[in-house]
Amino acid sequence: MARIASELGVGTMSLYRYVAAKDDLLVLMVDAALGPPPPARPGEDWRAGLRRWAEGLRDGYRRRPWSLRVPISAPPLAPNNVAWLDNALTALAGTSLSEQEKVSSVLLVSGFVRNVETLTADLRAGAAGEQVMPGYGTLLGRLTSLEDLPALHRAIASGVLDDDDDIEVEFEFGLERILDGIGTLVASKREGRDSA
Repeated sequence: MARIASELGVGTMSLYRYVAAKDDLLVLMVDAALGPPPPARPGEDWRAGLRRWAEGLRDGYRRRPWSLRVPISAPPLAPNNVAWLDNALTALAGTSLSEQEKVSSVLLVSGFVRNVETLTADLRAGAAGEQVMPGYGTLLGRLTSLEDLPALHRAIASGVLDDDDDIEVEFEFGLERILDGIGTLVASKREGRDSA
């Protein structure tokens, strides 16, 4: 807080008129960094809405990767974070999911995006702007044996472990599987309602 006050040219105690503690300041910084959620597109269904939301969240983390280092210590309370929650819940509003299922679905997607982007930021920081780990599959092939790890060697032989674009592939794959799962729940609720 002293360093921030110094950079702002004010006394440290002046900051405490606006924020009670460093943690409060961090929450506000992350909220400002994330900004407002992307607006809904005309005619989008719940799946397109959650995809837009997840991609917007991913893009926000990529613009400000430092925000991933701030621990989540409470449910969303700051204005932008609350707007993000409302935006995702609005995407699910037309489904027959219960409010608990909607919130749980949003938490699932949010956790996935945060996890993937944290991993991505870590890998990119370690690679210093170069490929994350060129030749990873080749290296694993030399360090391990086909006899001991046959499933791993099938993956190595396919070349997927040497693909540097795998982070984007993993994001798309994971998001689609999560949306598929939510879709199965939405369909089961719809069928249950239709048969009642």
